[in-house]
Amino acid sequence: MELKKVVLIIIINLISVSSSAELYSIVIPVPDQSELSRDKAIDKAFTQVLINLTGFSNAAEKVTINVNEETFVEALSFQKIFGENSEDDVSMTDDELGLKVIFSEKDLNKFIVDSGLRMLSSVRPEFLFWILVDEEIKGRDFLRNSSDHQFKIELNQKLESRKITHFLPIYDLQDELSLSKDDAWNLNTESVKAASSRYDSDGWVLVRFYEAESGMIRGTWTHDVDGELMTDDFFSSSIRDFFNQQIDMFLDKLLLPFSYVSDQSYEKVKLVIKNIDQYADYKVLTSRIKDLDIVRSVELSSISLNDLELVIETNASTKFLRRDLSGLSFLSERTGIPSNERRLAFDWIN
Repeated sequence: MELKKVVLIIIINLISVSSSAELYSIVIPVPDQSELSRDKAIDKAFTQVLINLTGFSNAAEKVTINVNEETFVEALSFQKIFGENSEDDVSMTDDELGLKVIFSEKDLNKFIVDSGLRMLSSVRPEFLFWILVDEEIKGRDFLRNSSDHQFKIELNQKLESRKITHFLPIYDLQDELSLSKDDAWNLNTESVKAASSRYDSDGWVLVRFYEAESGMIRGTWTHDVDGELMTDDFFSSSIRDFFNQQIDMFLDKLLLPFSYVSDQSYEKVKLVIKNIDQYADYKVLTSRIKDLDIVRSVELSSISLNDLELVIETNASTKFLRRDLSGLSFLSERTGIPSNERRLAFDWIN
C-alpha cells in the first residue's frame, strides 16, 4: 500500500476515535477535590453526557430505575480548566479546578438501550442557522459569524455543550438576493430553503425575534429537517432567560429526526462495496463499520471482481445505517443503483 494511503488511514482512524471518545468525556468545574465535590461532579457529568448521546434534555428524567453513575465511569482526573472548557455559565480563571469524567462507551450504550431511550446517530448533524434580529434602536439585520450579539454567543455555547455542529450563512450578495430580510421576517420558507441550498447542512433553522431596549425578546423559531417544517413562537424577559428556560425544548425537537430507539433485536442488511482491491482496505473498512454504535457484526458474504458484499447486523433502521456509512470519509453512496431497506451500495474512495 502506498505510504500516503497508510498515513491517510491512520489519520482517519485517529479522528474517528477522538470524535467518538469526546462524546463520552466531559470536564465539570469543582470547588475542591473532596469526595462530595467528586460525587456531585460525576452526577452532573452523567446527566450531560446522557443529553449529548440521546439528544434530549430530559433523558435522565426518563430513566425509571435508580442509577449508580459511578458504575459507568472509566476514568477520573482533576485538572485546571478555563471558561471555554467549563459546563457552567460563570467565567473561570486558570486557577479553577475541574474533574474530567470519562464514561465507558460500551456500558453506557447498553444502559441507554436497556432503558429504552432514544440515541442520536453517531454521525452528528450539522445545522445552518439564519438569525434575524430586529432591535429597537439598530433596526433589523442578520447575525453573522463575526457578530458578538449575545444570542449568537449563547447559541454557540449551548450547541457546543451538546456536541452539535452549526454555522451561520455568509450573507453575501448571493444570500441577500436569495433571501431578503423582509422574506425572512415574513417566514417565507421557500426563500429560506432556496437560499440554504448552497450550503451543505443536515437542515436549516430560521430564528427571527424582536429585541426591546429592556432586553425582552419575542420571536419565532422555524426549522426544516428532511422536508418537515416546524414553527414555534417564543417570548422571554431576556436572551439569557430564553437560553436558560426554553432553548432545550427547541433543540429537542430539532434533534428528534436524528435519533432512534435502539432495538434489542438486530436486522440484517446487505452492503455492496465497489473498488475494494486490497486486503488492507478491506480490513480498514470492516473495522470502521464495526466501530459504529448501531452495528453488532459484519460478515463477508461474497466477492466478485472488485465488489464485496457484506452482511451487517444493525439494531437501528437502514436510514441510520446509511447515514452512519455516509459519514465515513472513504465511502460514497453509489449513484444509479437504488438502495432499499435490505441492501445498500457504496463505492470505496481511494
